[in-house]
Amino acid sequence: MANLQGATEQRARAALLDCQRRVLERIANAAPLPEILETLVKLIEEQASDMRCAVLLADSAQQKLRFAAAPNIPEDYKTGIEPFLLIAPSMGSCGTAAFRREPVYTRDTANDALWEDCGDVAVRNGLRAIWSTPILSDDNSVLGTFAMYYSEPRMPSAEHIQLIDMATQMARVAIEAKRAGDALRQSEDRLRLVIDTIPTMAWSLRPDGVVDFVNQRWLEFTGLSLEEALANATRTVHPEDLPGVMEKWRTDMAVGEPCEYELRLRRADGEYRWFLNRTVPLRDEQGKIVKWYGTSADIEDRKRAEDALRESEEKFRQLAENIREVFWMTTLHLEEMLYVSPAYESVWGRSLESVRQRPQSFMDAIHSEDRERVVGILEGQRQQGFEVEYRIVRPDGSARWIRDRGFPVKDASGKVYRIAGVAEDITERKRVEMALQKNERLLSETQVLGRIGSWEHNLVTGEIANTEENLRLFFGDDHSKGARFEDFAEVVHLDDREYVSARHAQLLAEGGPRDIEYRVVWPDGTVHVLFGRATVVRDAAGRPLRVYGTNVDVTERKRAENALRDSGVQLQALSRRLVELQESERKELARELHDRVGQSLTALKINIDILQPALASQRNAEVLARVVDSAALLESTMDTIENVMSELRPPMLDDHGLAAALDWHARNFSRRTGIAVAVRASETAGRPTLQVEIALFRIAQEALNNVAKHARARRVEIALDHANGECVMSVQDDGIGFDGVEDASDKPKPGLGMVTMRERAQVVGGHFEVQALPGRGTQLTVRVPR
Repeated sequence: MANLQGATEQRARAALLDCQRRVLERIANAAPLPEILETLVKLIEEQASDMRCAVLLADSAQQKLRFAAAPNIPEDYKTGIEPFLLIAPSMGSCGTAAFRREPVYTRDTANDALWEDCGDVAVRNGLRAIWSTPILSDDNSVLGTFAMYYSEPRMPSAEHIQLIDMATQMARVAIEAKRAGDALRQSEDRLRLVIDTIPTMAWSLRPDGVVDFVNQRWLEFTGLSLEEALANATRTVHPEDLPGVMEKWRTDMAVGEPCEYELRLRRADGEYRWFLNRTVPLRDEQGKIVKWYGTSADIEDRKRAEDALRESEEKFRQLAENIREVFWMTTLHLEEMLYVSPAYESVWGRSLESVRQRPQSFMDAIHSEDRERVVGILEGQRQQGFEVEYRIVRPDGSARWIRDRGFPVKDASGKVYRIAGVAEDITERKRVEMALQKNERLLSETQVLGRIGSWEHNLVTGEIANTEENLRLFFGDDHSKGARFEDFAEVVHLDDREYVSARHAQLLAEGGPRDIEYRVVWPDGTVHVLFGRATVVRDAAGRPLRVYGTNVDVTERKRAENALRDSGVQLQALSRRLVELQESERKELARELHDRVGQSLTALKINIDILQPALASQRNAEVLARVVDSAALLESTMDTIENVMSELRPPMLDDHGLAAALDWHARNFSRRTGIAVAVRASETAGRPTLQVEIALFRIAQEALNNVAKHARARRVEIALDHANGECVMSVQDDGIGFDGVEDASDKPKPGLGMVTMRERAQVVGGHFEVQALPGRGTQLTVRVPR
């Protein structure tokens, strides 16, 4: 019996060893982790009947488990238990074991506190006993769990625990091997990515000098495939460089020391570029070279820069010897003049040889009033560089203004040991600056006298620049404001702020120049009227950068304009009153002529008519003749008085209206002047006011008088229309018009008839305009509200 038990244990150990071997083989062959774990589970399940196993893996946050290998676990159980696979207490066997980091053996899932919330899932799938052991890493973090399942309640035996320990250990080895492999692959991938993405070409060689690796940059540059590169990498070396390169490489390889050399390599498009090759050996513990590593750095730009530098130095020499500025270089304390350009002789008026022999003469030429200042600047700033303006006195006594800029020259250690500089003759510029300063003072004084200010607003930085006068226009004698845009907005009159803001937005949106008139309130409470004009400066994309403009105080002008406007209103009222008085006098005079003079003349005519038959019977021819002449003279006088009465106030106007009066006046005018006049009047539902009719009749009278005096017309048309609440009268002749009048004395005088007609129209609230029609006469139009 003992022999039988021993044989059984020996077979069990052999089975376990075979299980370990098969799992380790798969790990060594880098089999996928799911395959390794499933193999492990199946091999463990073979060790005992009615046992099922599973491996669960923890997520990266170590908060939850998932099934990784569970070939014989019911799907319903996997789905149902999934919400309870949290790494936390009281989460069944696996979640709790992972949380506690110790085995959890559940004898019966139907009667265990850990399975209170999820025991029904296990029971209905026939899983009563569940034993779970955490799979822990070296740092005690949870990798997962290994679980055994039985269909009836039970606890593990020593053999079970041995199986569990072996399975857990194998699972840990497999999981950590997978993680290590993944990390190694990621590291290799990152290294490969770095090598393939660096801008430098990298490569390696075997100890015998045969190329065994080139990076992606090398392949992209040469245009070769990997196979072509490994077969013959030297094919890309310039033919002129290859012999020397190979000879140097063989020498350096024999010595076994790092080396570097320059050569030209052919690019994929056929162009050769200069490269710097660096090669270093890799040795093993015995010092034997096992690999050569190298890089090829593109130095084409450096080579070109070196060529450009040599060319630049030559150009500099030619430039320094042919321009007006003086280039110079001295030792730190002016002990030696290392270089001075030929322009020194024309600017300083001294020879190059003199300054080379005695460098201090460079300083001696500085004007005595400037020398101490210049020496102080040189002593204090020669280490940092300096810029200074001073005067020099030439041997002939003339003075020149110099702008001198010095720059420190440092040695390899960073220490300043020389000073180089350029001296520029700025005499003419100084004269211009002085003239400009004088003009600026004059401009400033002019702005003060004219009460004109100028400003500029940088929209990018918010900075505002103002002249003193502009600040005074806004703030009076308060000098504490003007630095902010808001300062200006705050003094704008409350009633004008919305208008000013809208105009400012319009200026930015549409550009300028734009004009604006608004009021500002000074700190002392006084109100001032400003007239401003501004424009916008934009960038290439059309965005506004700066706004600048001018302001002028027009307060006095506005007061004068208001006074003038008030005077105009008063004059218009006076003119209206004068017209009314004139019409009243005309009417009164016409009535007096009719009632008194007219009646007396009528009585006199009756008497003469009575005398004529009596004198005829007496046959007194001489007396009769005189009576007849008196009768004719009386008749003429009565006609004249009647015409005067009609001119003063035509009865037709009062009795029959404007159209009839115009028609009557037109016939009389045509009879007197021989100029045909046609009157056209549209029908209307009612007459305008008497004041309107009188004004229009007088304007027509004056217009016809002007035609008779100046137009040389043959025909005149008077049109009278009524539309849109207006009474419109036009008078058009076919005369020579204004442009046809050659004699200035014949031209209508604006101060006479035209002014009178315009004033009469304005008195009744109308609008008067005259239009010259070259070659077709003149048209006068009056529009009056009815």
